[in-house]
Amino acid sequence: MSNHKFGSEIEVRDEHIKQEELPVPSEHVFITNPRIRILLVSFAILFFELICIRWIPAYVRYLSYFTNLLLLASILGIGLGILTARRKRFWFPPFPLMALLLIYIVIVNRYDLRIQSIQVLYFENNAPGDQESFIVLPIIFVVVTACFIPLSRSFGQLLREVQPLTAYTFDIVGSLAGIATFSAIAYFALPPLVWFGILTLLVLLLSDRRSIIPTALVLLVSLAAVWVLQLNAYWSPYYRITLIPAVPRGYIVDVNNVGHQSMIPWQDKEPFYRRMYEVFPGQSFHHVLVLGAGLTFPHNFQVNL
Repeated sequence: MSNHKFGSEIEVRDEHIKQEELPVPSEHVFITNPRIRILLVSFAILFFELICIRWIPAYVRYLSYFTNLLLLASILGIGLGILTARRKRFWFPPFPLMALLLIYIVIVNRYDLRIQSIQVLYFENNAPGDQESFIVLPIIFVVVTACFIPLSRSFGQLLREVQPLTAYTFDIVGSLAGIATFSAIAYFALPPLVWFGILTLLVLLLSDRRSIIPTALVLLVSLAAVWVLQLNAYWSPYYRITLIPAVPRGYIVDVNNVGHQSMIPWQDKEPFYRRMYEVFPGQSFHHVLVLGAGLTFPHNFQVNL
C-alpha cells in the first residue's frame, strides 16, 4: 500500500514538472496551432541560415573564403536554442534585435572595393584604408550563433507540444519549403530586400500580438539598412555584382568585393589582348568561348561598351 502511494506521488510530481516545463498556450499569438508554428519556425530557421551564408560574405570578404564558419555558427545556435527550451525561465534578446545587431556589424565591417583605373592590380592594392581585420570572423561567428538561439528555443518548446513523428514531419516540410523558396529567389536573381522581407513576414506571424509594434519597428529598421546596402548592386544567382566605371573607359567588375575582373575595350587592354585582332584584322567575333571566367551572368545581363 505504501509503495503504491509512493509511486503515485512520483507520477504526480513528474506530471507537475512536465506541466511547468511546457510553454503555456497564449491567446496572444497570431497562429495557435503548434503544427503550423513548427512548420513556420523550421522554414524561418533554414531560410535565415541560407540568408547568412549568401548575404554576409557579399560584404565581409573574409567570409567569402570561410563560408563553413557561418554554417557551423548556425548549427551551434540551433543546438543551443533547443537546449534552452528545457528551461522555463530563460531571458535572451529577441530575434529581431539580434538580426539588427548582425546587420549593423556587417555594415561596420564591410569591405569597400575602390578601383577607378584599369592600371591598378587588385591583389597588390595595399592602401592603408583597405586593410581588414580578422577579428571580424569570431565576432560574426558569435553573433550569428546568438541569432539562432531565440528562433530555435521556440522551436524546441513547440516540439514538446506535438507527438515526435508528427513534429518531425512538419519540421521536414518547413525546412524543405525554406530551401525551395530561397532556391527560387536565387533563380530569379532577386535582391536581399526580398529575402529579408520574407523573413520579416515569418517573424511577425510568429510574434506575440502584444509586442507586434516594437517588433515591426525593429524589423523595418533592418529592412531599411538592407535596402541601403543593396543599392547600385546586381545580385546574380551566386554573387553580388557591382560595376565600377574605369578610366579611361569600361568597367571593373566587383564580385563579392573581389575586383580582379574587368570589361574593358580591347584597345585599352594589355598588348596580348589585341593579338587576336592583329591576327584576324577587320573581323568581329560573335561567338566566343571563355574558359575559367568564374562568373556567370543571366541571359538578360548585357553591357555594351
